[in-house]
Amino acid sequence: MRFSLVLIIWLVFVGGLQTYLNHRQAAAPAAPSRQETGEPRHSRHLSLELTPTFTAGADLFALHGNTGLEQPVRLLFNGAALPVTAAELTRGRPLQITDLSAEQGSRNELVVMIDPPAEEQNNAYGIRVRVLSGAAILVDRTLWAADGAPVAGMIDVVTDPERQP
Repeated sequence: MRFSLVLIIWLVFVGGLQTYLNHRQAAAPAAPSRQETGEPRHSRHLSLELTPTFTAGADLFALHGNTGLEQPVRLLFNGAALPVTAAELTRGRPLQITDLSAEQGSRNELVVMIDPPAEEQNNAYGIRVRVLSGAAILVDRTLWAADGAPVAGMIDVVTDPERQP
């Protein structure tokens, strides 16, 4: 008797939950895609300016292999690696990276990870990151680190379709 009662309760709860989930999914409105709304997708060309307060150096504790994580400078824009070497980053000198393609009106992501040199492990250091669209500044942010930690951060870059350079 107890076993059949447990089986009936279990079927009612699980069946009710399954029915609820099926009806909820069917009743949810579908999100319109950009093609349905008629909005054209435009790309926008951005430029990136990096000004470090230090000279990039190799991480003494990095595991060396073919992962690419042992590089002292790692920059990703929307998941794509930007070709920047440690020799290009010099203390106090801005480095320009041009022709970054971003989708207009969307959220773009810039990931910055730079290792400080071994001789500056006890200092505080930072890097100024500016994202420009023509002459307009979209992002102006400084990332800081201290005591041998890599300068790292994720920066959201939102391109506004209303603001054209």
